[in-house]
Amino acid sequence: MIGGHGELMETRRRFAFRTTSQLGLVALLGVLAINAAQAAIAPGQAVATAQRELRAGRFEAAAVALADAATRTPLDAARLALARAELAYYRGFVVAEPTDTTLAELRAALLTAEGAGDRALVAKAQDLLALALFERNFRATDHAESRALLDAALTARRALEGRCGVAESLFHLGLTYEHPKDSTAADTARAGELYRESLATAQASGCGYEASYAERHLAGQADDRGDLVAARTGFERSLAQRRKSDATLVVAPALVALADVISKQGDLERARALYEEAVQVARKIPAPRFEAPAAEALATLGRAPRLAGPAVLVLPDLASTEGSEVRISRSPDGRWAVWGSTDRAGGPGGWEIWIADCAEAPCETPRPASIDSSANDFDPAFASDGKTIYFFSNRPGGLGGDDLYTAPFDPATGNFGEPSNLGAGVNTPKDEWAPTPSADGRRLLFATDGRGGAGKHDLFVATRSASGEWTNTTALPGALNTAVDEFDAAWLADDETIVFARSQDAATQPIALLWSRSENGSYPVGAPFGAEINVVGGWTLGPLRDWKEPDLLYFSSHHADARRGKLDLYAIRVRSTP
Repeated sequence: MIGGHGELMETRRRFAFRTTSQLGLVALLGVLAINAAQAAIAPGQAVATAQRELRAGRFEAAAVALADAATRTPLDAARLALARAELAYYRGFVVAEPTDTTLAELRAALLTAEGAGDRALVAKAQDLLALALFERNFRATDHAESRALLDAALTARRALEGRCGVAESLFHLGLTYEHPKDSTAADTARAGELYRESLATAQASGCGYEASYAERHLAGQADDRGDLVAARTGFERSLAQRRKSDATLVVAPALVALADVISKQGDLERARALYEEAVQVARKIPAPRFEAPAAEALATLGRAPRLAGPAVLVLPDLASTEGSEVRISRSPDGRWAVWGSTDRAGGPGGWEIWIADCAEAPCETPRPASIDSSANDFDPAFASDGKTIYFFSNRPGGLGGDDLYTAPFDPATGNFGEPSNLGAGVNTPKDEWAPTPSADGRRLLFATDGRGGAGKHDLFVATRSASGEWTNTTALPGALNTAVDEFDAAWLADDETIVFARSQDAATQPIALLWSRSENGSYPVGAPFGAEINVVGGWTLGPLRDWKEPDLLYFSSHHADARRGKLDLYAIRVRSTP
C-alpha cells in the first residue's frame, strides 16, 4: 500500500508539475505575444514613417516600416495596402511610367479602402490612382478617368476639411488640363486657375510640400510665356519648400527646372552647379528618370551656337512690311529671295509665296511666285543647287491637310515649273510643314502631325532614294520631339545642329526658337536661344540658313526695336560651337 500510494503520489506530483509547467508556458507565450504585438509598429505610425521615408527617397526604409506594421482591423489592412501600392508606384516612377502591375495594385488598394469604409482613405486612393493614370496616359487626348477620380477625391476632401489633401487634388486636377495631347489656351488657363487655388490652399494651411508642386508648375507657365524673372522666383521657392520638407525624392526635378531658367538668363556657371547637384541627388536615390535630363543638360551646357551681333531686319519695307512675313529663303547665288506671307495684298489669295529679284540693289518690287495658288502656299525653301524649291500647300489634289511640294526653278528668269506633290512617302492626311533640304540634297527635314510621334507636330526626316523619291521617313532620333509642338526646323552649317520652333500650342501659345546638336546620331531635347532671337511671350519661328553665307540664319519675329509689322524677317550670324 505504501509503496503503491507512494507511486500514486509520485505520479500525481509529476502530472501536477507537467500541468503547471504547461500552464506556465502558455502564460509565457501569451506574454510574449502581447509584447510582440506591442513591439510591432501601429499601422498609422508605420504609414506615417513610410511616407516620410518615401518623400526623402529612401525606399528601402519605407518598405521596412511597412513590413513591421501590425494588422488588426480591415482599416489597418486598407491603410497598409494603399501605402504599399504608393511605395510601388513611386519606386517605379523614378524609372519609367507606371506599369500594368502598379495600376492593378492601386485599383486593388482603392477597393480595399472602399471596403473599409474610410472616406479619407478612399479619397487618397482615388487621388493616387488618378495621378498614376495621368502619368501612364500622359499624351492622351483627354484624361477623363483621372478627372472623375480627382473630382470625387476633391469633393470628399473638402467635406472632411483635409486642407493639404485638397491642395494635392487641386494640383493633380490642374495637371490633367495642362497636358492633354490637344491642349488649348483655355486648358492652360484652367490649369493655372487650379494651380493658384492649390497654392493658396496649401499656404493657408501650412502645407509646404503640397505648395511646392503648384509653385513649380505656375513657374513653368511663366517660363512658357517667356517671363524668366517670374519663372526663376517660382522655381526657387518650390526648391526651397522641397528642401525644407525633406522631399529629396523630388528635389532633382526642381533643381533642373531652376537651372534651365538660369541658363536662359546666361548664368551658365550657376546653372552648371544646379545640374551637377541634380545628378548627384538623383543618383543617390537612385532615380534614373530624374538624372537623365540633368546629365543631358550638363552635356550640352556652354555648347550653344555663338551669335554674332544683333538681329537685323531683312529687306525692310520690301519683304518685311506691316503684315506677317515668315521664312525667307535666298537662292545660292544671292539673287532671288522668296518668303511666305499670310496677309499681304496683291496675290491670288490664301497664304502666299512672294519672290523678289535682288540682282541689283535695291531689289525689284516683289511679286507673287508663279507657283502660288488661291489655296495656302507657304514655307518656301531653295535647295542648295538653286534649281529646286520646296514648300507646303493645301491645294486640291493632295493627300489631305497641308502637303509638301517641290517645283523646278530657273535661276536665270525666276520662273517656276509645275509643282509636284512629294507623295505618301512624306505626306499624310494631316499637315506637313516647313520642308528643309540638307546641303547634299539627300535628306528632307520637316514637321508633321500625321505620323504619330511624341505629341502634336514633331520633326521627321525623309531620305531621297536612288530613283529620286522621298522614302524611309522617320522621327528625328532622340528626345527633341516632345508632347508639345515642334516644327519649323533647319540645319546649321555644321549639318549637326538643328534650329527649330517649339510651342505648347502653335496656334495660340508663344513660340520660341531652340537649338539641338546631334550626339552620336541622337538629338537632345533642345535649349532656347536668348533675347537676341526670341521675344518674351511672342512668336519667333521660320528659321532657315543662307546657302551663300552658311553662318547667316534667317527667322521671323517681332522685335520691338526693329520691326515693321506683325511678323518680320530677320537675319543674325550664328556659328556652331564644337
